Amino acid sequence: MDELIEAVRTALRDSQRAADSLADAIADRFGINRTDLRHLELLCAGPLSAGQLSSRSGLSRAAMTALIDRLERKGFVRRARDLSDRRRIFVELTDRARAAVWEMYTPLADDGRALLAGYTNEQLTVLRDFLTADRALSERHHERIRPECPQAS
Repeated sequence: MDELIEAVRTALRDSQRAADSLADAIADRFGINRTDLRHLELLCAGPLSAGQLSSRSGLSRAAMTALIDRLERKGFVRRARDLSDRRRIFVELTDRARAAVWEMYTPLADDGRALLAGYTNEQLTVLRDFLTADRALSERHHERIRPECPQAS
């Protein structure tokens, strides 16, 4: 069993490195950094306020403002007023950004769906449960480590 556990751990590390490499390539294609790409991905689900983006990513409000400014200058996002509360501003993807994201991620999503279709319901349940637990593990250790990081002044 120890050998199989180590093989799974190695496969996870290799998978993460491949995902990191893919994200690097996509960010390079877009002419942005990985942090900016991560925020474009967050905005794919729909517009968010700067505060919502900040809380979901862990960036400070000042860093978030700089990030939004960078992405706005590149034509990837725009600020839009909330129609029900004109004081509230949302950040949303531009049509250009949405098209670029779809171009990069649709083939990956399609291939991923086809890959998963080869597994039984029981196997998919195990995969889902494992990935959910692995995410919780990472989040727990993020919370443990993050407060110890030096604060930028």
